[in-house]
Amino acid sequence: MRKLFVIGGLLLTQWAMQGCMDGSSVTMDNGSAPSASPSDLERTHIEEAFPGQAGITATGYYRGLKIEYQIINGKNVLDGDIIMDDNEISSTPPLLGKESGAGTTGPFTRWANTTIPYVIDTGLANQTRVTDAINHWSYKFTFVKRTNQADYITFQTGTDPNACGSNSIGRKGGKQVIDMNSGCSTGNIIHEIGHAVGLFHEMSRADRDNYITINTANIISKYAGNFNKYSPVSSGFDWQPFDFNSVMMYPSNAFGTTVNGVVQTTIVAKNGSSWARNRAGLSEGDISTIEKMYPSANPMWISSVAQDADRLDVFAASGAGAITTAAWDAAVDGGNGFRGWWSIQGGVTAPGGSVDAVSRADNKIDVFTVGTDSRVYTAAWDHFVSNGVWRGWWAVSNLTVYPGSHVVPIARTPTNLDVFAVGKDGGIYTAAWDQAVDGGNGFRGWWQILGGVSLSGGQLSAVTRGATALDVYAIGTDGDVYQASWNGSQSANWGGWWSLGNPGTLVNQVTAIARGQKIDLIAVGFDRRVFYRGWNGSSWSNWAQISSGVAAEGSRIAAASRNPSQLDVFRVGTDNKVYTAGKTDGGSWSAWTAVLGGQIRPGSQISAVSRKTNQLDIFVTGTNGKVWTAAWAGSWAGWWQLP
Repeated sequence: MRKLFVIGGLLLTQWAMQGCMDGSSVTMDNGSAPSASPSDLERTHIEEAFPGQAGITATGYYRGLKIEYQIINGKNVLDGDIIMDDNEISSTPPLLGKESGAGTTGPFTRWANTTIPYVIDTGLANQTRVTDAINHWSYKFTFVKRTNQADYITFQTGTDPNACGSNSIGRKGGKQVIDMNSGCSTGNIIHEIGHAVGLFHEMSRADRDNYITINTANIISKYAGNFNKYSPVSSGFDWQPFDFNSVMMYPSNAFGTTVNGVVQTTIVAKNGSSWARNRAGLSEGDISTIEKMYPSANPMWISSVAQDADRLDVFAASGAGAITTAAWDAAVDGGNGFRGWWSIQGGVTAPGGSVDAVSRADNKIDVFTVGTDSRVYTAAWDHFVSNGVWRGWWAVSNLTVYPGSHVVPIARTPTNLDVFAVGKDGGIYTAAWDQAVDGGNGFRGWWQILGGVSLSGGQLSAVTRGATALDVYAIGTDGDVYQASWNGSQSANWGGWWSLGNPGTLVNQVTAIARGQKIDLIAVGFDRRVFYRGWNGSSWSNWAQISSGVAAEGSRIAAASRNPSQLDVFRVGTDNKVYTAGKTDGGSWSAWTAVLGGQIRPGSQISAVSRKTNQLDIFVTGTNGKVWTAAWAGSWAGWWQLP
């Protein structure tokens, strides 16, 4: 029978498929679009510099952009919580536009070396709100107490009991202020720091009309200007798909009128759904945008593969985009170290982009990235072809994705590759390569999987459970994890999407790993706690937290299996140390323990791989910007710096 289900906030239709694991019949999530009911409390505590106060509407030019703003108490207020100095507004258009979009483009608005001097006013109540918010951003920025620095942020008491406001988008030069009072929470301050480092409101994007509808009739008239777009593509950028989970996004009833005690909806998704705001923490989309604005100068994305028990290959995408590789072979130089780094055919990814690798057989490796033209590219290495020289880069068909997106490659057999990515339209797509088709001369696809759409930052995870079995996982805008499965014996091939729910908090990222017919899901919530849910071949376990402890902002979880009954998970802690926890089938999770106490570069990703039974190797970027490794074979050894 025909069912309705939801992924990524869009209502989709699909014929009922066979069961995702065992071939038995299942019922898909019935649905209506994911919907939350933002409370009146949320609306009254929305970020505003002068809550409830009337102003005079004015127009002018701010950093090259024509804007409509309010003059309230003699202050120039944009979008409700951005306070601009008089000298920042011009009555005449500039000769050239400077910046706009979800993030500012002008380099003069950046904080040098991602270092932000700050002052907390001594009279400010509950200062832990500020330090907690600062800790949230410390994955990328170094906050230092100001001594004599010329440019700095002051956190101070505002002029209104519920004031929340920033007086700049990005670094303005000199003193800039974040106002707050009793109604301004840690989450509100995270939002205001977002402005201070260069982020606009998400609903101000140039492409917002493709994703949302503004109900102008429901907006309190004096706040109508807060819903203008300030992101012409010619002078700014919109990064990644529209992000309903962004910490810079307002809830559906922001600045709404009240009718019979109910705050009216002012912003709705194109499918009519509404949502509550996220002020728990940065979304994956927020982190990706910041990486675009503040690209890392050192290797940040690391991928590793094991060709066999005695060979490892490591791949790095630097913040500037260069793609390089290093290798370890137990038979070379006595296995005493890695060799490299070598450029892979001069390949360059978009700044802040990733490189992902898969080994489909001994002596065969394929790598994938997103190029600066927003297309997916691949390169291949075969020890027995072209004297072992890398070949490529080749575009994988014609799909365009957002720069900085993550590409997921899977090798089902030595002659089959499947690739997954999120397109610029938010669709979840797959492409396939088969050595037996068309002489293995290219990929086929891209095909959208059951109309699936992801609007939550565009990150996927996928696994294979055999030559004819694939599972892909995505996060919907309702914060649930969704699954689609492919089985070569299914008449329609793909089945899904099935909701796997969430662990009681909205999910920010999900990582999947397969152990034979078992599947392990590791999820991170917006509160940065780490959770687990497993498939044992016949049923799913419940979501459960993996011990205590949280992952650092901007970091991604890594997982590896060193034997069929063992799973090991790795996270970066808020102290920038690597922590690991493990479990054996039927047992409970061990406590998180630090791996040799080494401290790594903030924002570094962990890559983990098992090359033989009861052997683990992990790779990170150290505080010196170099790649380091540690190994486990009964106990941990390392850290060793790669060349």
